[in-house]
Amino acid sequence: MFETSAILMLVLTAYLGAAVLYVASLVARDSERARPTARLATALAGVGVLAHTLGLFALVAETGRSPYSTVYGALAFMAWLVVLMQLGMVGWARLYALGAISLPVAFLMLLCALALPPELRQLLPLLRQHTMAAHISIAILGYGAFAVAFGLAVLYLLENRLLKARKLRGLLERLPPLRTTEELASRFAAFGHAMLSLGLIIGTVAGLREARFHFWSDPKVLPALITWGIYTAYLVLRWGIGWRGRTASYLLVAGFVAVLVTFVGINLLFPGMHGAVR
Repeated sequence: MFETSAILMLVLTAYLGAAVLYVASLVARDSERARPTARLATALAGVGVLAHTLGLFALVAETGRSPYSTVYGALAFMAWLVVLMQLGMVGWARLYALGAISLPVAFLMLLCALALPPELRQLLPLLRQHTMAAHISIAILGYGAFAVAFGLAVLYLLENRLLKARKLRGLLERLPPLRTTEELASRFAAFGHAMLSLGLIIGTVAGLREARFHFWSDPKVLPALITWGIYTAYLVLRWGIGWRGRTASYLLVAGFVAVLVTFVGINLLFPGMHGAVR
C-alpha cells in the first residue's frame, strides 16, 4: 500500500499543478499567454493520469482485486475517470476552461482517498461477488460523468453571470458558447444517469441474493435513490419540456452534491455498512 500511496501522492502533486495552471489560463489578462498555459496544464494532467494509471495497477497487484474494491480505491478510480474525461474534452472540443473545475474536483477526490483511515482501505466483503463489483464499477463511471456535468454547469453559470454584467472580454473569450456548454452538460448527465440506473439495478439484484444484506437498512440506498431522482427530474425537464438555463444548471450542481453525499459522505459516516468491513 505504501508504494501505491507514494505514486498517488506524486499524482496528487501533478493534479494540483494542473488545476492551478488551468485556473491561471482562465483568468489571465493576456489572451496570448492563456492558451500556452492551458496546454501546459493539459500536459501536466496527462502525465498525472499516466502515473495514476500506474498507481491503480499497483493497487490491483497489491490487493489482487479491482481498484474499486475498497473505498480508497474507488475514490482514486473516480478521480482518474474525471481527469481522463477532461483530457477527452480537450482533445475533442478544446475545452480547456473545464479543467479549471474538473482538475480541482479530481484533486480533492484523490486527496480524500489518501486521507482515509485504514479501515476504509480494506476489501469490501460484498465485492467478492462479480455482480456487486460490476455494480460499483458502473456506478462510478456514472459518478464520473456527473462530475463533468457539474463542471460544465458551473461554467454555464459563470458565463451567464459575465454576460449579464456585460463583461464581454477577457475571461468570457475563453469560455465556450452557452448553448455548447449546456448541451454537453445534458449529454454527460444523461450518460451518468444511464450508468447509475444500470448500477442500481445490478446492485439491488446482487444485494438481495446476499443473505446478510438488508436492502432498506443500508444507509446508502436512500441517498442513491435521491441522487437518481434528481438526475431523472433534470432529464425529464430538459429533454421532455425543453427546460434550460440557470435553474437547470443549479439542478446539476445539486445533483453532484447528492453524489458526494452518497459516494463519499455515507462511507465516512457509516464505514461499517454498504459492503464495508463488518
